[in-house]
Amino acid sequence: MNDQLSLMKNEEIIDTNKKMERLLIQIKK
Repeated sequence: MNDQLSLMKNEEIIDTNKKMERLLIQIKK
């Protein structure tokens, strides 16, 4: 159970990181 939770959190963090990267790229343009 705990492993599943941490996995989900990791995916959330990765997803958020990707969104932030896209935002930064858009801002730089």
